[in-house]
Amino acid sequence: MPKKLLRNIAIGLLFIPLGFLLLFTVGEVFSGDISGLSHLIQMAPIILLVFVAWKKPFVGGGLLTIISLILGILYAINFPFVFWTIVLVEAFLFVPPFISGVLLILSSKKK
Repeated sequence: MPKKLLRNIAIGLLFIPLGFLLLFTVGEVFSGDISGLSHLIQMAPIILLVFVAWKKPFVGGGLLTIISLILGILYAINFPFVFWTIVLVEAFLFVPPFISGVLLILSSKKK
């Protein structure tokens, strides 16, 4: 698979958690809860990592892989939600950046 296509797929996967957080931001703000804007702060590191990954795929991929793995494990351990809630949050917020990181690392490999 061409390296540019892998990088574009990896960057595209990062829009899943961004869309998820944006959905909560819009929903909470339009329902009258101004604290929904805090989701924009949660989106900032992901946007920063998109820029890093675009310029330096290996560094961005490594950061995405490590950070999403650590945060995913900590979330599963520290929050006593119902099992399916944890699975859904992991699937939307932590798995796409992990896969994106792996794809970015693969796209930066030299032949």
